[in-house]
Amino acid sequence: MLGAAALTVPVLSFSGTRLWWMRRRVSGPELNNVPITAADTVILVGSENNTTWGFARELHGQMTVAGRRVITVEMNQLAENYPQASLLIILTSTYGDGGAPASADIFKEKLSHFHPTKGLSFGVLGFGDKQFSKFCQFAVEVDEALACRGINRLADCDFIDRQSTEQFSLWGKHIADLTGLPLNLNYSARPVARFELQLINRADFGLEVQAPTSILRFGPVAAKKSWLHLAKTEPSKSVCANSQVACVPDFCTISKRGTVFGVSFKPTQISGQQRVVYQLF
Repeated sequence: MLGAAALTVPVLSFSGTRLWWMRRRVSGPELNNVPITAADTVILVGSENNTTWGFARELHGQMTVAGRRVITVEMNQLAENYPQASLLIILTSTYGDGGAPASADIFKEKLSHFHPTKGLSFGVLGFGDKQFSKFCQFAVEVDEALACRGINRLADCDFIDRQSTEQFSLWGKHIADLTGLPLNLNYSARPVARFELQLINRADFGLEVQAPTSILRFGPVAAKKSWLHLAKTEPSKSVCANSQVACVPDFCTISKRGTVFGVSFKPTQISGQQRVVYQLF
C-alpha cells in the first residue's frame, strides 16, 4: 500500500507543476502598472484560479488607452493609500459557500487600514455562476464594506454570470457613461477544458471513528480517452481534501482550494461532511 502511494509522488509533482504553469499562463504576462503614488485608477482582482484576471487585463488596457494611470493587483495587495486615485474598481469571484477567493482572503483585514483619498469612487463587479445559491456573495460583501468606509459608490454592485462576454461589455458601457471614458470592453474567457471519466471503484474508511473518508477511483471511459491524453489535460492526478462535489445533470465539478476542474461521469452520492480522496488513473 505504501509502495503504491510512493509511486504517485512523481505524478503528483508533475501535475502540480503543470497546474501552476497553467494558472500562470491564464494570468498572462506582467501588466504595465504605474507606481502606487502615481495611479489615478486602481483595479483590484479577487480570483481563485486566475480566470478573473483576463477580464481585469482587458479593463486595464482600455483604461490605459483612455489616458488613465492604472495599477492592477490582487485584492490582498491593497495599499494603505493611493494619494492620486479617484477611481477604484474591484473585480472578484466568490469561493465556495460565499467565501473570499485565494487572492482576496485577507482583503477585509487590509481594508481596515485603508485611507481613501478625498473624491475616491468605487465600483465592484462580481463573477460567479447563478446555479449556486450564494451567487457573487463575496462581491456583495466587498461592496458593502467599501460603502461602510464612507467611500463614494460610483455604481451599484454588478454581476457576471458564467464569464459572460455580453454582460461584461454592458457593464463597461455603464462605467463609460458614468466616467466619460471611452471604454469598449470585449473579452471572451477561454473555455474550460473538460474530459469524460468513469467511476472505477469506491472505498470508505473511518466510519467507526466518526471520521469518514472516501476514496473514489476514476479512469478514462473505454475507447474514448487514453491515460496519456488525461495526463495532458487534467490538472491533478489526485485530490485529497474536504471537497465538494457540485452536480448538475450528467456533469460534476470537483473543487479543491486552488484546483477546480470538470469531469463528466455518473454522480456518486456522498453524504454528510465526508473527507473525500479523488484519484484519477
